[in-house]
Amino acid sequence: EDKAAYLVKAIRENWQVPEEYLREIKEEERKEEEGKIEVNKIKIKEEENKKRQEEIKRVGQIYNSLDSSQQEEIRIETENRLPGFWKVQ
Repeated sequence: EDKAAYLVKAIRENWQVPEEYLREIKEEERKEEEGKIEVNKIKIKEEENKKRQEEIKRVGQIYNSLDSSQQEEIRIETENRLPGFWKVQ
């Protein structure tokens, strides 16, 4: 963290940047990159959730626009496609 100390050390080592300084810089860059990746993952997940919610809303609107006999037909068809442990008893 002490820039003057790094400068003195660099002069003593024939103007070579100290290894620990380079390691710190690389570590900071790595952490920054990981942070960017994490932010991107969160944004993608939020977009997927938003799309999923919009799709659920749209399907719900379509379902609610059907008459009760059509809704019952869909309910029965859906139950028939479910695995055994999901079926309503």
